[in-house]
Amino acid sequence: MRGPSAADVAAASAMKPSEQRTMAEGMVAQLEARLAKEPKNLDGWVMLMRSRMTLGEPAKAKAALDAAVKANPAQAAELRAQAAGLGIS
Repeated sequence: MRGPSAADVAAASAMKPSEQRTMAEGMVAQLEARLAKEPKNLDGWVMLMRSRMTLGEPAKAKAALDAAVKANPAQAAELRAQAAGLGIS
């Protein structure tokens, strides 16, 4: 799973908090778009749930869990366990 590069992290540290949030929201939106094309990526779903919780968006984190389970019913228990560890119920 891709994430921010060292240069991205360095650039973000110089930004205002509002700019950091905007950048993070854009990265989360990109991840969500990738998962729409690659719904079997369990690590991606967990990353999306974690990102949504970090952004203070528990309802969107729960929606990500629901989408992940729908796309991967055989891994529902694993996804729910990961979500519970993130505080998503």
